[in-house]
Amino acid sequence: MSIKQMKSLAFDPNTANMSGSSFLATVRISVYEHRTLLTSALNESISRRSMPSGAPSFLDADRD
Repeated sequence: MSIKQMKSLAFDPNTANMSGSSFLATVRISVYEHRTLLTSALNESISRRSMPSGAPSFLDADRD
């Protein structure tokens, strides 16, 4: 389930009838997705930092 789908679920009046266990399952999926996205972003930043100096990096803009 994508984050966009999660946001649409949050505003869907039909989800008010969702049972507690299925709601928790939905929340767990969302947390797992966020953790996966954060992990991949962290791994990318680590690999960019270990590149030779002079390599373009999106992190350089924040180092001023």
